[in-house]
Amino acid sequence: MKYEMNLNKMLLFAKILPLSASFTNKAVTLRLLPQLLLID
Repeated sequence: MKYEMNLNKMLLFAKILPLSASFTNKAVTLRLLPQLLLID
């Protein structure tokens, strides 16, 4: 269950990242991504 939730979050970010044209937004998102994956 936990793995599926993490997988869904990764798929969501995979869709969001290409839409983010700003390098700063990408850097912030990539920095927050590991933290979000650790949160249940």
